[in-house]
Amino acid sequence: MTEIKKILACDTATTLAIVAATIDFGSREKLVEVRLEGVILSEHTAALRDFLRNISYFPGNKWTLQLENLELISMRPLRALTRFAHVLRRKGCELEIAGIQPAILATILDLGLNELFSWERMKHHSHLRRVASGHKFSAMMQK
Repeated sequence: MTEIKKILACDTATTLAIVAATIDFGSREKLVEVRLEGVILSEHTAALRDFLRNISYFPGNKWTLQLENLELISMRPLRALTRFAHVLRRKGCELEIAGIQPAILATILDLGLNELFSWERMKHHSHLRRVASGHKFSAMMQK
């Protein structure tokens, strides 16, 4: 198992922003988990885009995206993340969201970006069902 981590920001003016990947090619499934943590702002876009571009070359056949510790992501980094999802889809892979903050989920849904990600495991997250009650998310999850 290999861990690759990049600190995007860690100064007193901004909070911590991290992107990391755990790669496990030891089993039959080649697993790649991508994690975004902290507050990722527009100024972090180039570093995030470079990181995602580099890991997209790994021959993983199961990709997960962990956003549980991501507090905020601005539009430009979110656009880099959606391009990453497009690249994986063109390779025949899916990027499954394994955990997500309710505010990040609401942003993804409001922008209509949910089609880029696999949501199967998310259907079982009870905290998401609570957040989504009365929101368009509940109708989408029943499709």
